[in-house]
Amino acid sequence: MRGDSPYYHYDFEYRKTRHYGSTGRSTLAAARAFEKAKRAEVKAAAELGHSPERMVFDAAAGRWWKEVGQFRADPNRVEKDIARLVQWVGAHTPLASINDEMVARLVARRRLDDRKGRPELGRIKPSTVNNTLLDPLMAILNRAQDLWGVHLPNVPTFRRHVLPENERIRELTAEEELRYARHEADDYRPPRLLMQVTGLRVTNACKLRWEQVDLDSGVLTVTQKGNRVHRIPITPRIRSILEPLRGHHPVFVFTYLAKKTGKVPNIDKRTLAGERYPIAVGSMQSSVKRTVKKAGIVDFRVHDFRHTAATRLLRRTGNLKAVQALLGHRSIQTTMRYAHFLQDDLRAAMIRAEGDDPTFH
Repeated sequence: MRGDSPYYHYDFEYRKTRHYGSTGRSTLAAARAFEKAKRAEVKAAAELGHSPERMVFDAAAGRWWKEVGQFRADPNRVEKDIARLVQWVGAHTPLASINDEMVARLVARRRLDDRKGRPELGRIKPSTVNNTLLDPLMAILNRAQDLWGVHLPNVPTFRRHVLPENERIRELTAEEELRYARHEADDYRPPRLLMQVTGLRVTNACKLRWEQVDLDSGVLTVTQKGNRVHRIPITPRIRSILEPLRGHHPVFVFTYLAKKTGKVPNIDKRTLAGERYPIAVGSMQSSVKRTVKKAGIVDFRVHDFRHTAATRLLRRTGNLKAVQALLGHRSIQTTMRYAHFLQDDLRAAMIRAEGDDPTFH
C-alpha cells in the first residue's frame, strides 16, 4: 500500500516500460491476482501495438494518467474512475471504435450505480455520472486526438450525453451561521470560512498548500476540475483567515492539533499529541455533518458553503460575471443557476415599494 491509499499498488516493467498504479484491491491475494491479469493485459496490448492507428484503451488510459490524471486535485478518485473505465470499455478496445453508441451504454450502466455502493442511499446523481465517467473519457479521447496523433473517425459527441444536473442551491442564512459557529471546532473554522468567502470546493480548501498562497502579491492559486488553474484575489477578509495560520505547518495551510497519540483511522499513520496534521477532506466533511446536526441546521452539506459564497456575492453586487470569476466557471451558463436569487430580491423590493403606493391604501 502507498500513502493514504487503502489499496495495494502494482509496479512492474515490460519491454523497458514501467507500469504502475492502484489495483483497487485491499487484500494481498486479490491484489496479486489483479497484477497477474494486468501483466497479461500489458503483454496483449503490446502485441496489438501502441501506434496511433492501433492504440487500445488501456494504453491510452495509462498514458493519460501519467501525463494528466495523477496531477489532478483528487488523484485517488481519478484513479478509481479510470480503473472503472478500463474495465467497462475494455482494456483491448481500440480507441477508434469508441463511438456514441458505446458512450450511451456506459452512461446508462453508470446511472444504475448506488451512492457509495449502498442501495439504501439511492442511485448516484447525474452530476456524478458526468464527473466520474463522461469527463475522464472525454479527456482521454481529446488528448489522444489532439496531442498523440490518434485518428478517431467515430469520436463521440459528448454534449449529447451530458445529463442535466439541476443542482440544488442551499444558502447558509446569517442566523444559521451564528448557530453553526457556536458548535464549530476551532481548527475547522478557518477552512470553513475560506470556503464560505471564496467558494472553493472542499478538496481545494483542505489540500491548500502555502506555496499556493502569495500574501505579498495577494493571490491564491488552485487547480480546479479539468486541471484548470484558478486564481482568487486575497481580500482583507481572506488575509485575516490565513495569516494567523502561518507557522502551524510547513506545507499545508489548514491543520488540526492532535489531542492524543494514536493511529489515524483507515491509513497506516500515527499521530503524536501536540503535533499538527493536515485536515483531510473526509474529516472536514464529517466535521460539517456533526456541526450541522448540533446546530439544528437542516439540509445543509459542505458543498453548500460554495453556494453561500456565490449567492452572497450576487446579492451584494448583482453581478453574475463577478460570481463566474469567483467560482471559476468556464461558461456564464453554469453561473446562471444563481440568477433566480436576483429575481427573488427584485420581487421583495417591488413588494416593499408597493407598500408605499398611496393608491393601494
